Amino acid sequence: MRIMPLLDEKLLFNRKWSWILHVFFWMFVYLDVLLDFEYMAEDWDSFLKSLGVQAGIVYFNLYVLFPKLFLKKKYIIYGLATMVCVFCIMIIDFWMFDPFYDIPKAEILPYYIEHFIYNAFIMGSAIGLKLFKTLLKNRIKLDELRKLKHSAELNYLKNQINPHFLFNAMNSMYVLSQKNSAQLSDSILDLSDLMRYQLHEGQKPFVTIGEEVKFLKSYVKFEDMRRTDLTVNFHENIEDEGLNIAPLLLLAFIENAMKHSKTLDDRPVIIDITISAYKAELFCKVTNPIGDYEAAKNDPNKGIGLKNVNRRLDILYPDKHQLEIEDSGDYFSVSLTIDNT
Repeated sequence: MRIMPLLDEKLLFNRKWSWILHVFFWMFVYLDVLLDFEYMAEDWDSFLKSLGVQAGIVYFNLYVLFPKLFLKKKYIIYGLATMVCVFCIMIIDFWMFDPFYDIPKAEILPYYIEHFIYNAFIMGSAIGLKLFKTLLKNRIKLDELRKLKHSAELNYLKNQINPHFLFNAMNSMYVLSQKNSAQLSDSILDLSDLMRYQLHEGQKPFVTIGEEVKFLKSYVKFEDMRRTDLTVNFHENIEDEGLNIAPLLLLAFIENAMKHSKTLDDRPVIIDITISAYKAELFCKVTNPIGDYEAAKNDPNKGIGLKNVNRRLDILYPDKHQLEIEDSGDYFSVSLTIDNT
């Protein structure tokens, strides 16, 4: 999200266009003078001289003193130097135009104070705008660095998915080869399709929920080939298949369920997967039996995929997701809700 959508960065930071803002600033400063057509007609040259003096010293402050003193945190020296600049404007103005010749002596001091306040206000306004522009530029750079960091981290997390997925897939194929299963050749073809999706669609920032569900179903089918004790209930209620989601985000939930789903009494393993998309809200829930709770609890690889997903969610959907993990001892359940608005 842009910080100041109403301010075009071209005007703020491009020297080719930023002169427009400078023109508007000085027009605002001298608005009362510019609207005094009688004065402008008589003393146009005086106005230009006064503007030249004031603008020259103001820009000397902004482009010499500001970076050399203020940005180096020499605030007291910069403040004193700015006061000197204001006095310089006044001294040069008085020297050029001698304004005291028709002013009563009793009014000279109030006039001097008023003139000082007026010039200090102009200098302060210019410094304030320069400071605002500097802070805004730093904020934009910080946002760009944060985006680059997040992009690099997301790529790192995505790259972790591929070896993890391939390791599980090779285990499945090994089981089939041990059985001399005729399904091995089919599993190789299915694996190539799954890897193709990861290599192509997985590199995109977002895919449609329809594409992601199709991939997840193919993965479930692939895993189902090696396990005769496995029953997967895949429930989907997709109102809008064009709804966007980060690719491979839900894969870790199903991989985790496939890997750790067991029963103690050799009953069929039932995994429930529910995915729904209504308007801009996406919901996914995966539930699987644990079986040997202590063995699952002490598994050194437990939770790696879930930590990966949790970090991706924090980056991609900050404050727009809710991840709930329930571990009852007999069943393990993960529920994810994403607000895509």
